[in-house]
Amino acid sequence: KDLSMKAEDSSTKTMHSCSVCEKPGISKKCSRCHSQYYCGQEHQQQDWPRHQSECTQRLRINSIEIPVNWKFLIVGGAMFDMDDDFWIKAFNKGIGSIPNDMIQLKVKPLLKALCTNQYSTVIIMNIGSGGNDEPFFHQDIKSLLIEWTRKGGKLMLHGERPLTAVFNEWFDKPWCFRGDFYRRTQFELNPSSMLANNAALPSTYNVKCCMLSDVAEEEKLYKPVKGAVAYSLVPGFAGASIEEGMCPVAVSRFGSGTLFFFGDVNAESETINILISLGQ
Repeated sequence: KDLSMKAEDSSTKTMHSCSVCEKPGISKKCSRCHSQYYCGQEHQQQDWPRHQSECTQRLRINSIEIPVNWKFLIVGGAMFDMDDDFWIKAFNKGIGSIPNDMIQLKVKPLLKALCTNQYSTVIIMNIGSGGNDEPFFHQDIKSLLIEWTRKGGKLMLHGERPLTAVFNEWFDKPWCFRGDFYRRTQFELNPSSMLANNAALPSTYNVKCCMLSDVAEEEKLYKPVKGAVAYSLVPGFAGASIEEGMCPVAVSRFGSGTLFFFGDVNAESETINILISLGQ
């Protein structure tokens, strides 16, 4: 590998330590990612086996730009093959002529797609709902999605309990799943939500879903109507009270971007319409 270093401008440089020997007063850095400093090319070459993957990921992050013209990236296939994924089928039916691409949840295709700078909205389904969602938790996917959202992207996540760690650790949100979080009931648009003025959103919303707890009031796009009860054909579930604080669709600013959660488990047409309205 032909490695090179770049010295910082003498008028603005801050001295660093060599990443290998920790020699102080170093201003030369990796010319690719600009994140590692070396006292000379010998130590840079010595460190390359360790630094190579980090360097490539830093280049990906540095190259992220969110396009002005919106386009959806819809990521499925975590539970089923793409041809059998009912979410993909629902989006195919509901998205119409809106610009979009649909890919399976795999590390390399998702990294490549995010680095094309084509997409303003990314929707990822079925995290923690069974099947193979391991690619979502890959370290390179994690760091890229965090920075992509921070730089202005709209990230919409769908799933169950494993998303708690994503919200808590990736995005510093206390959102979690607690108690009887899986029910069908009637919800209403929250007038306190930061997106409540979106005229395309329905004022009421009946859906079978997983619901979040510990969502700030202004982050609840929808919330249970007063006195909400569960709709069910299963004895013992029908008529059960729904906890007031639960939330089927949440939204929060993150840097210059926006983080969403949606809990629909059936890919209902009204949910598809809501997501399309939010993503434009």
